[in-house]
Amino acid sequence: MSTADYSTAAGSASIGTSAFASADSSAQRAELATNLIYYSGLLLLGIVGVFFLLALPRVAVRFTRWSELTEGLFLYSTTTKKSAHDAYPLSPVYPPAHVFIRSKRADDEKTLSPPEDASDIEDDYALETKRISMYDISKAHDIARVDRRYQYPVHMPALSTLFPGTSSFLARTVRQGYSIGKVLMLLAYTGLMLAVGLVQSNPFTDYNHSGELACAQIPVVVVLAVKNNVITWLIGHGYEKLNYLHRWAGRAVVLAVNIHSLGYIHEWFINGTVRQNLTPDIIWGLVALACMDVLFFFSLRAVREMFYQFFFTSHALAAIIVLPAICLHESATNAYIFIAVGFYGFDRLLRLFQARLAIARLHTMPELGMVRVTIPSVNAGWRAGQHLRIKVLSTSMGLTGWVESHPFTIASVSKCSSGKGIVLLIRKVGDWSNKLYSLAQRVEYSEAGGADRQVRVLIDGPYGGSGHAVFASFSGAVFVGGGSGITYPLSVVQDLVHKSIAGSSRVRVIELVWSVQDPSALMPLMPLFTTLLARAERSDAQLRISVSYTRAISPDNTVLDRLLPLPMGMTLTAGRPRIAKILDRVVDRTCELWKASPTLPAGVVVGVCGPAGLGEEVGRCVAGVSTERRKSVGGIELHEETFGW
Repeated sequence: MSTADYSTAAGSASIGTSAFASADSSAQRAELATNLIYYSGLLLLGIVGVFFLLALPRVAVRFTRWSELTEGLFLYSTTTKKSAHDAYPLSPVYPPAHVFIRSKRADDEKTLSPPEDASDIEDDYALETKRISMYDISKAHDIARVDRRYQYPVHMPALSTLFPGTSSFLARTVRQGYSIGKVLMLLAYTGLMLAVGLVQSNPFTDYNHSGELACAQIPVVVVLAVKNNVITWLIGHGYEKLNYLHRWAGRAVVLAVNIHSLGYIHEWFINGTVRQNLTPDIIWGLVALACMDVLFFFSLRAVREMFYQFFFTSHALAAIIVLPAICLHESATNAYIFIAVGFYGFDRLLRLFQARLAIARLHTMPELGMVRVTIPSVNAGWRAGQHLRIKVLSTSMGLTGWVESHPFTIASVSKCSSGKGIVLLIRKVGDWSNKLYSLAQRVEYSEAGGADRQVRVLIDGPYGGSGHAVFASFSGAVFVGGGSGITYPLSVVQDLVHKSIAGSSRVRVIELVWSVQDPSALMPLMPLFTTLLARAERSDAQLRISVSYTRAISPDNTVLDRLLPLPMGMTLTAGRPRIAKILDRVVDRTCELWKASPTLPAGVVVGVCGPAGLGEEVGRCVAGVSTERRKSVGGIELHEETFGW
């Protein structure tokens, strides 16, 4: 063999060895990138575990009470018995329009007719009557307090109470709907995805890695989207409070999918091999790409707010198609897709058991622009502050309205002896709610006596609520509602008064704040507020109701004349509510009432439901309370139930 042949052979061997080493190096990088995706998943699970461990003391304390084990998951019907504490009406704190004094006996004994049970919203908001002598009223006070057995729930403060400075900083609003804490969570997730996507990988050449990363995050997106998921149960936050993470993770998945797909498409166009590469698995990949982009573009805020039903339908259809399309595109991703399907299937199965078909009564409340929906056949299973989803199964709701499902907070108390069951207050703000209002209104105009319309509804829930917090374990409470957001404070305050009468609530000071545009909005709820104040007279809690209206009224308006005089414990003022002043008053009163107690106050809980601006205002007021005052009252804890997505 000649020298040239030896040189050629040596060169070929060198090239072969170099190519072999390059291929081996690429395989190692690909394996490392895959391992990073796997370990990033474990890291996310570890983060959820940390949050659960932080919430574990509250979880343990909450579930020491049997009622917490049986409520908040399934709606059901049960037989309720009137408590001994509900046997008598209460002291006369009603305004003249709601007090009836008659002469029935020869000695002209005066009798009073307050409502029989004020723990719920009455039919037509008219007060039911039950005559009882003034002697029996005072007797009822004595019986209620002597026979009451006190079983206060154990109070476990939240981390926000233990570290008020840090919690106040994290709660500061960066932009509407996003606090510093939320932004830090999103930045941490983004940093993790960038690290996994860029370490040992070039997204502009290694298109497979982007696709694998996207598929690995699909279970994260799905578990954050479903109503029933393990994360919400572990950390005590409803699915609606995790929705911002769902949206952000979804955007990350869509971005990674587009990098993966468009990279290959660009390469095929450059090489002129598009037709050759359009194999069945690639076509399914293009279907998945189209579905991902539909999920993104049709879920933008403008689309959600203006065309909600279109957003919902397109989102559901695209999500159903994209999962099998990914499996048919690349079988190596099946494990991720099966996990996502498992999360979704578990949610649908549980919602099947949560669903209830029932008859509901509709009644309009023109002053509030609302429809009251009453479902008497379902009277138990929810915690105060939770919501449900409802479908009105009537062709009067339009071509697709009867299949639409909408969430509403339950405004009544579970296991109430009044027999009203679930009560929803639905404001007409969109196409669906306007049709519902018209449906209820037509019956009232056409039938004698303004009879309620009965319709068949499908409900499922309950969802959301206070998580692992037990409101009855606090010493003071402030609940703020804006407009139709009054349903959340109503539900919680009624529940606290009910439990206080039964001796199972530690709360001694309760302030209910309602902000409305026009004072006429108070008219439909006036009987409820009046009777709620009356029930509070029999409890150990001091209830105060503050209503403020922001719209100027003309001098000839007779609304105020019809409202006045107000019952004891209720105020009506013009302007925005002074949340900071009200909160200071509750803190002072709570500390004062607990001075004589051998134990320290268990804190003040603040709840708010309404527009995002109202929630931010309340948050600023809570953050503005000094550390010394927080410590003196045992801490202040904020719960927000604001409108929007």
